[in-house]
Amino acid sequence: MNLIAQRQLRTKVFAESVNYIGEAGWYMLLDLYVASTAGKYVSVSSACWASFSPPTTALRHLEQLSRDGLVESSSDSKDARRRMVKLTRRGKELMANYLDAI
Repeated sequence: MNLIAQRQLRTKVFAESVNYIGEAGWYMLLDLYVASTAGKYVSVSSACWASFSPPTTALRHLEQLSRDGLVESSSDSKDARRRMVKLTRRGKELMANYLDAI
């Protein structure tokens, strides 16, 4: 599948979030999907780093992904100052659907 077809498929699979999933959000989803396959949570700062964007931009994308029901966050049980983030079931399903189709 060529890159244009992959981008069109991404737009189709994530239709409800298409206005918000720019490259920063997409990189976060990819990072969180990889972590989910290993059963791991990702810190918010790590998710922001994975977005390859400035922290404020990354946080804005992360917030929108949360509003769209693709990610959820919780307190770190080992460090109350830190927030952890992971894909929701819906987020995992959409990512799996996309990756299976490419």
